[in-house]
Amino acid sequence: MPVEREERTALLETTGSAVIPALVAADGSAQVGEEAIGAYLDEQFEEPAGAEAHRLKAAKARRRYLEEECECLQPATR
Repeated sequence: MPVEREERTALLETTGSAVIPALVAADGSAQVGEEAIGAYLDEQFEEPAGAEAHRLKAAKARRRYLEEECECLQPATR
């Protein structure tokens, strides 16, 4: 939520919501929230070639980090 009152007012007037993230499309429609924005973008644009492979590679790297490096999942030491 923007800090300045004018920015909050502008967000509410433009999107009809105080939720961030928000996307105002070229046609003036407002998409509010990550899921709505993602769905809108999926409808408007074709997925680039190789996007699924990139997602899988990123997921694998994320799992490896969590399993091997992230202290948040390591057993506590005393």
